[in-house]
Amino acid sequence: MIASTQLRHAAIAAVLLISGQAYGTTGNDLLRSCERVDAPGGVYDSGYCLGFIDGATDAQMRKKVALNFAKVDRSGFWDHIIYGSDYCVREKVTLGQMRLIFIKYARDHPQILDQPAEGVLEIALANAFPCPKP
Repeated sequence: MIASTQLRHAAIAAVLLISGQAYGTTGNDLLRSCERVDAPGGVYDSGYCLGFIDGATDAQMRKKVALNFAKVDRSGFWDHIIYGSDYCVREKVTLGQMRLIFIKYARDHPQILDQPAEGVLEIALANAFPCPKP
């Protein structure tokens, strides 16, 4: 029982650390970079946008693995904030496709672009790729 509790606390700490890493970037910042990917001289923006998306989706996958391993009950009130949105991106979906999904969602929902970019991206991907219901 003690090991299980320690593992749960370690998983929650890992999730909070992973979640907090990208929060210096807002949805506005990420949208600006993602829109400039194809512009002349957009090499930096391309790397930033696609790297951010790659890192955020990798972090989400690692959250799922850690939480499933720790068998964390996700039914509590704060869990959507701690654990993030659930999305199930198909295996062959490219970073370019996720970039376009983010841009469309961000343009359609400008009222949330002052929020952390990782959260806006998670919502966009959850809308585009909802996980199947068990």
